[in-house]
Amino acid sequence: MAYNNCTIVSCLIFVFLAFSIKTRLSFRANLILNFQTDKCPFCLGQSFCDSINDLRIEITLVDFVVGLLNHKYVFYGRSGNRSVVIKRLVRKEEISVLESEIISISNDFTRLSNADFYDRSLQLLNHSFNDASYKLRLCPTLENAHKLLDPLLRKGNFIHIWTTLHLNPEPLMLQLLRKEDGWPVPEYIGSCGRIMIVERCGKTIENYLNLPLLFRIHIMEQLLQTAFNFTFSDPQFSYYFRDISYSNFVLDSDLKTRIVDLEHIIVVDKNTSANDGVVSVDLSYLKQRKVFGQLVVHFRFGREKDEVMGLKFYQDFILQSKQIYPLLPNGDELTDVQKSLTEKLTGMSVFPFIFRFPVEAPLSVSLCSKFEDDPKTACGIHYYVKIWVGERENDNPHRRSAAILNIRRIQYAPLSPIENPLSRIIEHNFMTCTGNIELEASLDKSIFDSNENIAVNISVQNNSNKIIKKIRTILYQNVSIQMLHKGEYKRVVCERITKTGCSVQPGSRMQCIMHVMPSLTEKCMKDGLALNGQHKRQNYDLACSTLSMSGFQLSQFSSCCFNFRLDVSFFVQLSQFSSSCLNFRLDVSIFVQPKIEKTSRKLRQLDEKCPKRVYLSNKFENISK
Repeated sequence: MAYNNCTIVSCLIFVFLAFSIKTRLSFRANLILNFQTDKCPFCLGQSFCDSINDLRIEITLVDFVVGLLNHKYVFYGRSGNRSVVIKRLVRKEEISVLESEIISISNDFTRLSNADFYDRSLQLLNHSFNDASYKLRLCPTLENAHKLLDPLLRKGNFIHIWTTLHLNPEPLMLQLLRKEDGWPVPEYIGSCGRIMIVERCGKTIENYLNLPLLFRIHIMEQLLQTAFNFTFSDPQFSYYFRDISYSNFVLDSDLKTRIVDLEHIIVVDKNTSANDGVVSVDLSYLKQRKVFGQLVVHFRFGREKDEVMGLKFYQDFILQSKQIYPLLPNGDELTDVQKSLTEKLTGMSVFPFIFRFPVEAPLSVSLCSKFEDDPKTACGIHYYVKIWVGERENDNPHRRSAAILNIRRIQYAPLSPIENPLSRIIEHNFMTCTGNIELEASLDKSIFDSNENIAVNISVQNNSNKIIKKIRTILYQNVSIQMLHKGEYKRVVCERITKTGCSVQPGSRMQCIMHVMPSLTEKCMKDGLALNGQHKRQNYDLACSTLSMSGFQLSQFSSCCFNFRLDVSFFVQLSQFSSSCLNFRLDVSIFVQPKIEKTSRKLRQLDEKCPKRVYLSNKFENISK
């Protein structure tokens, strides 16, 4: 009995000391926790290493023990007079993956410039959304990636951006979306090694779930306001979070909701595909009138020669309309193209304009027709920029005071698509005989260029007494246009059949490769095929596969989808007069490969000013230029 009492008293004394005595902990001594402050990929010019090494971070013993038991490895402490949160950013396994990649490029590592690391960072931002491990992604294009990363690029050392995107982008996001700018996030204090220190804002909202209804309604209102801010506050980008659990939201002292986990985030560029140019107008012709411009999509769904008695088989949608002259305040900055055109047209009245495509705008598409020879009247989707002179924006301009410039909207393949191999295996049994037939068809990857040979790997194991006479491979294009009645159909792009004498006899095995080419020539043009833009050109390109983006509600005119399907058929001879067909499908994506532009000269010039340093482990020396 006395022993139990002594144990209870000892526990009470220990708890009292734990709450009353603050223990200073050196993170340098805690390498077993994978903090590793000797590694610095997260500093980004805002290092907090001195404060950690000088022991200016205090953690109570209780908070330290609780942090060890926390699966997220989050510790609470103090820095001076304010509470802070110490977060472990990565696991040991993730560090090993990055070190392996650096080993693979270590031979060229010293020759990599800041611009090279910038290009590698862009590839990480553009990985396929099918990858379940992605953390930070920019979509739908990387056209304005420099605007997103501008606050980080000005700090100079691009290798930190690359390593941070590899492991945990949260330090990047806390410097892009700063608390000082009004974003509902904690204040970013700094990072060192594998840990990050941020402001401690308050308790998570899961601690308030049992409070009265009115208070919970207030929390819900704050959450909706937070979602609204991340979606609409930035005129250039929208931010969407994948992890929205209760533990990632806290209430501060002002009962305002803040999000404390910015690791898994999707950034959507709202102003992609800008069409920039200039218009030259004689000021004496204006006579106090104004210059207006519009970006218009023209959808034609019928032949022009069938339009009689006012019936029209087309529809125009105005995507953007604006006043070009007189110049409005707070206009867009001049692009490089506009600056060059302005210099060349010196002495003339030149006014710049910029039109931007909506994210959900469809691609330029023309449908092949054996009845239509004029590409301007072909069915499909076409774009043009219209500039005119008038008194009001809603005026119907005269032809003599308007100019129209046709443009095309195309979609390139992702810069770094995931090479997921596709494979289908079927095993077929027959009722009238023993044994079976094992069939397999596979592709090396799922994304192809519009002029790339698609190699279909076929393997056949015939364990029956039947004969496989031939194998056929067909590439189909599926077209879906919601505005048309019965607007869903498929067309054959290419077909390949094995030669005579290539049959698979009973008990034998065959492996072969059949090549299917999606490129088109004038001889194989079929009525209804969807092409990129107007089809009366020397080079024929199939319409690219449509990338589906969740979260966007497509309007009526943009409900146009194109995809490709590969059908592999095996013809089995059942008797002298009958045969059976076994087939299965492989979905493929076809895109136009982008012309990757070289990185701007400004990024190249930064290499001379900003040395590169990376500390990864004892295996690597300091790498500097």
